[in-house]
Amino acid sequence: MKTIGSDNTYIDYWQDDVATPLLKTQYGIRVREGRFSAIIKVGAEQPKVVSEIYPIPIKPRTLPTLISTIINHHVLHPNSDLIEVLKGEESFHEALTN
Repeated sequence: MKTIGSDNTYIDYWQDDVATPLLKTQYGIRVREGRFSAIIKVGAEQPKVVSEIYPIPIKPRTLPTLISTIINHHVLHPNSDLIEVLKGEESFHEALTN
């Protein structure tokens, strides 16, 4: 799922919800102009950045497992443009309007 920040300065790409007995947890990638990071949302809390900031375009096979797993999840969703944005094939501004 893709959500755009209210100020248009970031796009959050969320993995499907992970249901736990106590809280709903979501993992995702937050993309900003020229960079991205991993995020997590637990319950009703605001999303938190849980990784360092990485430049766009990505360098294959250099990302931690958590980030690679989230990105690989989006490959399964044909309507997701996350891969194109991270490769630099689609600009951040194009992703805001698509």
